Amino acid sequence: MEDSLQKMFDTFGGKLRVRALGLCLENDKMLLCKHIARTSTGYLWGAIGGGVDFGESLHDTLVREWQEEANVEIEVGKFLFLQEYIKNPLHALEIFFEVKIKNNQIPTLGIDTELPKNQQVLNEIAWFSIEDIKKIPSDSLQKGLFVNENWEELWNKKSFV
Repeated sequence: MEDSLQKMFDTFGGKLRVRALGLCLENDKMLLCKHIARTSTGYLWGAIGGGVDFGESLHDTLVREWQEEANVEIEVGKFLFLQEYIKNPLHALEIFFEVKIKNNQIPTLGIDTELPKNQQVLNEIAWFSIEDIKKIPSDSLQKGLFVNENWEELWNKKSFV
């Protein structure tokens, strides 16, 4: 685990990254990805997505990242919100969009192609109800994904978090 975290810090740390992330709701549940992380639980549940390559649109980034990390094709919907993540050595601007999985495909765990196969930080994807999300320790859920009453709280942010 520590090797994977160090590789992630070496690869992504010390620079500002722009990340496109997609939030997908189906049957009143949201699809999230579990990452190895330095938290109280050793993991972080977060939205699927990743770094925008130079010359790549946010839309194309989302399509690529969902194919790589969840093995599905998506349709990109509306902009939801923007948040800044700073936790040394990582710094990112994270831009969230609504996404829909095409053709009733079933998501399965893929890989982060920017990291070696033996040092992956992604280790699970799962669907979460609002009640499930409330049970995740606050330091183990991606900032901005906390929900109290309904999904509209996320869909109606439309601002900088």
